[in-house]
Amino acid sequence: MGGVQVYTTALACVINDDLKKEWQKYLDQTKNHEQVVRNLFGKVGLDPEGETPGRAVVRHLGKGLVKAMLMAQQAGHPEEAELVSLLLGGGRHERGRIMHDHAPLFAGVFNGNPF
Repeated sequence: MGGVQVYTTALACVINDDLKKEWQKYLDQTKNHEQVVRNLFGKVGLDPEGETPGRAVVRHLGKGLVKAMLMAQQAGHPEEAELVSLLLGGGRHERGRIMHDHAPLFAGVFNGNPF
C-alpha cells in the first residue's frame, strides 16, 4: 500500500502552497483509505501484507514514481521537481485540472529550460 509514500514524496517536491494543500488532502485521504482496506482485510480474514502479482506490479510502479521524484528533487531545480511530482505523483487526481491551473509552471520549465 504505497500510495502514502508516493504522496509523501510528492509533497516534499512541491513549492506551490495551493498545490501543497491539495496534495496534503490527498495524502490524508490515502492514509484513511489504507486503514479502511486494512480493516476490511482483517474482517474477511485476508493478510494485508500478503503478496500477489498485482501488488508486486503496483509496488514496482510506486517505487519508480518515488525514485523519479527524488531524482528531480536532488537535481537542485525546485520548479522541475514540482513538475515531475505533478506529472508522476500527486497529479494522479484531477491531473487535467491541476495541469491547467499550473500552466505557467509548465511554460516556464519547457521554455528553454527542459529537464
